[in-house]
Amino acid sequence: MADYEKCFQFAIKMVYGGLSLNGIRGQRSEVQAVDDVILGILAEHAVKKFLMDHYGVDIGLDEDVHTDHITPQDIVSVKKCNTNMRKPKIGVGVKASKIKSSYLVLGGNEVDFDDRRSDAYIFARVDLPSDHLFRILRDHSFFKTVKEYLDNDQKSRKIDKLKNVPVWICGLTYLEELEKVKEIPGQNFDGYRYVKSVAKMKNSDNDWLEFIENI
Repeated sequence: MADYEKCFQFAIKMVYGGLSLNGIRGQRSEVQAVDDVILGILAEHAVKKFLMDHYGVDIGLDEDVHTDHITPQDIVSVKKCNTNMRKPKIGVGVKASKIKSSYLVLGGNEVDFDDRRSDAYIFARVDLPSDHLFRILRDHSFFKTVKEYLDNDQKSRKIDKLKNVPVWICGLTYLEELEKVKEIPGQNFDGYRYVKSVAKMKNSDNDWLEFIENI
């Protein structure tokens, strides 16, 4: 929850700091834009925890608020064992999606241009409830009347507490392993996309140790 709070604050700073509200679904509201940003930032924080907890590797994330340009690499520094923090040797992008997504999907502009592509991509699925903001505010005085009504009405859904946000680190894939396709099961694209199935991602201990050696 401490990470959620940091990510939520960062997302609001991004959106109200001038982030474009034009998304892949068209014009977004501020709430939709915050949802999109917080999903990605939560994934980055989860990767940071994962690498530290399992392999003792500390990574630095780009946590500066800048809305005038896109930062292609999400890992900006790395520290292994007793070494000093340094820049990574390769570019690493952390990509996030909803919990049911079976594919990492990248747009052509994320791969075709030298200043946008990464050498490796880590994919995470974030189980962020769509009503996460209501769950945070459920005990706020502003919600008191409606919460009492929902709690007492047997037919209504209850607003649960937000106790944690599970994130599944699905695995990683390298740039040259991406597949250029026009469709994936259940979805047709308007042009080419670069994709990788979760089932084909690298996620063994040896895979992660090789990745750590590369960065």
